[in-house]
Amino acid sequence: MSRVGNTHVVQVDEGDEAGALGRLNGHAHVRFVEFDGIGQPSLTPNDPSLGSQYYLTTIGAPAAWDVADGTGIKVAVCDTGVDGTHPDLVTKMLPGYNFFDNNTDSSDIFGHGTAVAGVVAAAANNAVGIAGVGYNAQIIPVRVCGPDGYANWSTVATAIRWAADQGAKVVNLSFTDPRTHKVMHVCGVTTWGKTGYKVVDYIAELERSGEKKTSA
Repeated sequence: MSRVGNTHVVQVDEGDEAGALGRLNGHAHVRFVEFDGIGQPSLTPNDPSLGSQYYLTTIGAPAAWDVADGTGIKVAVCDTGVDGTHPDLVTKMLPGYNFFDNNTDSSDIFGHGTAVAGVVAAAANNAVGIAGVGYNAQIIPVRVCGPDGYANWSTVATAIRWAADQGAKVVNLSFTDPRTHKVMHVCGVTTWGKTGYKVVDYIAELERSGEKKTSA
């Protein structure tokens, strides 16, 4: 058994999943019980220039850069890891953690996390690659996924709390919708209280066809 704050992750005997769920739901001291779920990373664009980064204009980034560019902000990217040797990211990296293998090797094993980190904080004015939305922010790389790119929500929740302890003011989750899992709600609320900042997740749920379905 492991813990995520006051939330416990419990392994039960195979075949007794439904029974254990019912027994725990009936316990007076248990707030909620749910099966652990699997998160799938959202779509990774294969264009190295991300379509000339049309989204920066869409969200008003050029105007926002006159006010803020991410300076002094630590962003935890909870994903497949981040390639810290990438020329657009090498100066942005802070120590991270690998919650899948339980070690400090937070390198990318799938490619998705590096793409996400680039959108968040790729260096600007260096004539290389793209410019991040918060191009002066720092990245805390957090690997929560296995080699197939999928992650357990309990692992993600543990990673979010760890990131808050490292000083992250923003936690990025680019997965198909985690909001249906109670452990993510509990983790988000407690992390907000610890840091004084809201945990912001960018959620893009994509159909297999590649069409955006919902975003928040």
